[in-house]
Amino acid sequence: MKNYLYYKKQKEGYVLKKFDHIDAFRLGEYICKKMIKETKRAIVHIEINKETVFEFLNSAANPNDRDWLMKKIRCVEYFHEASAAQHVKCIEKGLDPKREYADKDIAALGGAFPILVDGVGAIGVIGISGYEDSFDDHEAAIFGLKHLKKMQDKGRLERIF
Repeated sequence: MKNYLYYKKQKEGYVLKKFDHIDAFRLGEYICKKMIKETKRAIVHIEINKETVFEFLNSAANPNDRDWLMKKIRCVEYFHEASAAQHVKCIEKGLDPKREYADKDIAALGGAFPILVDGVGAIGVIGISGYEDSFDDHEAAIFGLKHLKKMQDKGRLERIF
């Protein structure tokens, strides 16, 4: 497991040129394809300015899974960093990441990551749930953001509508 500073600084490497509803669809679809191949449960949730713009729950997901995912998303909104960063911070302090912020309805577990746009800052959040380890949820979000950033940087985003 990597340390808190690694996760705190990681967001700097995934600043996008832009992010709109079409980008949310591309990002969500890309991650869903990966998750459907690798895990039984899959939930992907993307927000822009606290409005849901993409959500996928496969048939193995249940309402409790979505509730936990929303707690991870609130962690990003509250701390302005990846939920994995807070997860590791809790562990480094000897605290339980599931319970430390329960009074705020926040779960400090990996899987939610801020969506950052160059010159703007944080405009949204992506949340992933479905893997056995929440750090794998985190890595799925990074997998998608890395792909989207690479496509934007190369100017290779095809029109889908």
